[in-house]
Amino acid sequence: MYLAIPTLKLGESDFGQEDEFSVGHHESLDGFLKNKDSCIIILPKIFKLVVENGNTLSKQENDSFERKVVLVKAIVLPVEYKFE
Repeated sequence: MYLAIPTLKLGESDFGQEDEFSVGHHESLDGFLKNKDSCIIILPKIFKLVVENGNTLSKQENDSFERKVVLVKAIVLPVEYKFE
């Protein structure tokens, strides 16, 4: 039997980046964000790369495709958040 353990990736390039809030990709630290509100990424998402044949996001060598499967959503705060 062969077990394939996927490599987990941290989106380290996302630290401190501004993004539009999306329920599927972000988790609000304070709970007061709506879809498409501007937010700052405090902790980036963790994802695994899945390589398969067929219709997925980006084409790789040998007609295989790679897609990111988000395992842990990014933790965000609103752009206008005030630390007090």
